[in-house]
Amino acid sequence: WEFDATQTAMKWDQQMFKIHGLKSEAAPDVNVYDLWLNHIDPSYRQSVLSQLNLSLEQSRSFKSEWVSTTGRIIKSFGLVTHKEQDNIPLLVGVDFDITEQRNQELKIKNSLEEKETLLKEVYHRVKNNLQVITSLFNLQSSTLPDGDSKSVIAEASSRIFSMSLVHEKLYRSKDLSSIQLNE
Repeated sequence: WEFDATQTAMKWDQQMFKIHGLKSEAAPDVNVYDLWLNHIDPSYRQSVLSQLNLSLEQSRSFKSEWVSTTGRIIKSFGLVTHKEQDNIPLLVGVDFDITEQRNQELKIKNSLEEKETLLKEVYHRVKNNLQVITSLFNLQSSTLPDGDSKSVIAEASSRIFSMSLVHEKLYRSKDLSSIQLNE
């Protein structure tokens, strides 16, 4: 696309119509500025126009992400150039339809949240089971007379407690590739 701010004129090639999901009823050399402006969801329109004007005023690149009225997510990039004959700023750019990419990102994010919830549930179940086993050992130990049996159960209880500490360390760790278990 090409935008001339002095004439508030915009030109698109045929690919732009496809990206935006619009019919190319107008020839590519017809001003499609109003079509483009009305195609931007109203909640994004002011922001996109502000970025566009700022790019032209400061002769810097244009970058914007917005949602169209058809629900497509569009990413726009543009560079300021000048018409050779009269040094009038002209913004030349390209748009990308990133709707599918964003939908995939959302699916991955939701899947990750589900997995994190499941992992937390598994953690709590394991933790509860380890506590139940430790409690059962302690209960059994209290009914035994001092001797080898009692020391074996105390040792087993101690091992289960150590496993629960390692389990706790795993749960609290941000990076599972290296966990210090010296403690």
